[in-house]
Amino acid sequence: MFDISARLLVDKEQKRVAFVEVGSDFIDVMFSFLTLPLGSIVRLFGKQSGLGSFDILYKSVEQLDVKHL
Repeated sequence: MFDISARLLVDKEQKRVAFVEVGSDFIDVMFSFLTLPLGSIVRLFGKQSGLGSFDILYKSVEQLDVKHL
């Protein structure tokens, strides 16, 4: 078991998170979700899979700069 800590910058007017700072352990876990077939499902459904935040996660990774990998 491990602890995950995150620092969030929240835009209260827009009611959304503007920035998140997390450790590499959390990032590794999030990227591991994309190695599951769920990543393929999201892509095959045109990024509208209905799996909620998986669509958003897939889009974010798709836009990620190569220097962060």
